[in-house]
Amino acid sequence: MILIIQIINPENDELTRLIRKGKRLFTKSLVSNKNEFWNPVHSKLSALLLLDNSFRLGFYHEILYLGGGHGTTVRHLSDLYPDTKISVIEFGITIDKIFTLIEGRKRIIPIMEDARHPERYSHLISQTGVEMLYQDIAQRDQVDMFMKNLRFLSRGGLFIFMLKTKSIRQDGSPRQLALDIQSYLESTGMSNEIHIVDLAPFQRSHYAFWGVINHSYI
Repeated sequence: MILIIQIINPENDELTRLIRKGKRLFTKSLVSNKNEFWNPVHSKLSALLLLDNSFRLGFYHEILYLGGGHGTTVRHLSDLYPDTKISVIEFGITIDKIFTLIEGRKRIIPIMEDARHPERYSHLISQTGVEMLYQDIAQRDQVDMFMKNLRFLSRGGLFIFMLKTKSIRQDGSPRQLALDIQSYLESTGMSNEIHIVDLAPFQRSHYAFWGVINHSYI
């Protein structure tokens, strides 16, 4: 059984159709021209798609991705959206990783910078903002980095924040920490509804927060 994700004709700005038939997902690879499995153990976005039936992907002209990691999710997003500009902020990026990210994918823009300092790369992001902000950075101040980069999200845009609780606190309840962070995010007024999803069993001690930015927030 596989999970299929299909993009409807983007010229009509229609939403993504998600057809859930199991626990795996594949996309058509731009490099190999073969279907590649999108494993929820290796991609938190895949886990989110599987675990939250209310979550949907739309069509985006520009995505800001904070924390490229191994590049798995970045490459799949590029395969789903070959005409979408994806700016990847990664402090520890190497030349080898850059080549891996951009192989056959002309719209991925690797930026060797620190997400703590968005002013350093603001000139590289569209002045009209991005339609999706995605963050997956396992650092103690990951919440602060997320809040600093919300400035780039256009009004009505989608945010996805992947929280690694162990990077913030080793002891105590990971779920309680996630709930505390959800309460803090809600208190900022950034969104009318901030969804929280436990990514276990695929990603333990990881939680996904997602929602749509309030028009009045930015």
